[in-house]
Amino acid sequence: MKRPAAARCRVLTMPTPGTRDSTRGVLVMLASVLAWVVVRYFQLKYAGQGIGNDVGLYHSYARSWATGGVPYVDFQPEYPPGALLVFLLPLFWGADYAKSFAIEMALFDLAACLVVVAWARRLFPESRRAPWQQLIVYLSMTAALYPVLYTRFDLAPASIALGALYLVYLNRWRLGLFLLGFAGAVKLWPLGLMPMALFYVWRRRDLLRLVRASSWAALGLVAPALCFMPQAGWNVLNFLKYHAARGIEIGSTWSTTALTLNLLGIAPAQAVHEFGAFHAKGHAATIFAAISMPVMVLCTLAPQVRAAWTVGRIGDVAGRVGIVTACASILGFVIGGKVLSPQFALWLAPFLPLAMDGPIWATVAVASAVLTTAEYPILAAALEMLEPGHAKAVIIVGIRNVLFVALYVAAFRRIGRSSRSRSESHPSGCSEAAPLGDARLR
Repeated sequence: MKRPAAARCRVLTMPTPGTRDSTRGVLVMLASVLAWVVVRYFQLKYAGQGIGNDVGLYHSYARSWATGGVPYVDFQPEYPPGALLVFLLPLFWGADYAKSFAIEMALFDLAACLVVVAWARRLFPESRRAPWQQLIVYLSMTAALYPVLYTRFDLAPASIALGALYLVYLNRWRLGLFLLGFAGAVKLWPLGLMPMALFYVWRRRDLLRLVRASSWAALGLVAPALCFMPQAGWNVLNFLKYHAARGIEIGSTWSTTALTLNLLGIAPAQAVHEFGAFHAKGHAATIFAAISMPVMVLCTLAPQVRAAWTVGRIGDVAGRVGIVTACASILGFVIGGKVLSPQFALWLAPFLPLAMDGPIWATVAVASAVLTTAEYPILAAALEMLEPGHAKAVIIVGIRNVLFVALYVAAFRRIGRSSRSRSESHPSGCSEAAPLGDARLR
């Protein structure tokens, strides 16, 4: 007898892994840790710990807070409240703050590495090579970004956000949404992924669950601020004024356009040091700074709008649509924003290997990381008009930004292909699917 559509939908769930698969999973994770240790050992030995003055700034914030200063009152951090928690921990780990901070970032690096492998096993369960391919791309990208890997804190929100989405797809949506909110409290960009994550929960057609998920996300977002609000009040939002006042940072797609117009003699532009970084200044740059915010919001949300009728359905059981959509949204934030610092490439390092699999796009992803390191520190002075070779620096940074745009377009298109493959591969009427190993939605 032919089963009803509802029954057919229930069997289209991913099976719970057996003992053999679980054992293999443990071995894969152990081998991944070993690969990570080997790569980082040689990276640190021959390339060093990284460069930049940012760790000193983090140290000053942590020391001021630890000695009784009130953040956002006695001193003005340029980061959200959650970032201060990340800065504070290394202060108590040893006398050498830079070394302790590097150890903290290494832990986030290892966590991201393992989540990438776990995602790969989930996305490509039929392929034994997939976890190693995604691992190689992740290690290659992060090794290429060695100057900022352990001297910036951007791996923290990236690893937390990736892990949060993984938990959401495992149906651990409470913890997942809390962590995604917390990632947004460390650095704002993970909040751009929140609509998709909440939409995934709402897809279960339970408004009460959506309200609960929103509450967990809000708790993760505001929890760090509660440490300061009794004394600082709404001053905890002062960091937003700092970033709103900034112009277009020298490495952004907007700045590349403005500097190119300057080289062509169309619109004059110059590099000016302000807000602790170099920015492009000029008539065109002023226009670009004004329109960058709506463009960034549009580029961030457009992939999620396109994925709205696909995310959380049968074709997204393993999270394929979700990870591609998340990657496209992050790329949209990067290419649309008026700031594109070199460390922003670390946001993409855990997501690109999973979303843009295949040798061509993997090569493009690694190339974008290599060109980012070419921008900083190799060509930074030339790009900032402090040394000869400005035109060459603009071209190289422009190529990097073009690669980011190409990755964005490719990821955006993959969302549509995932939608079509879902409709072609599954019976009509099957719109829901339980996450891996759990057919019941808790």
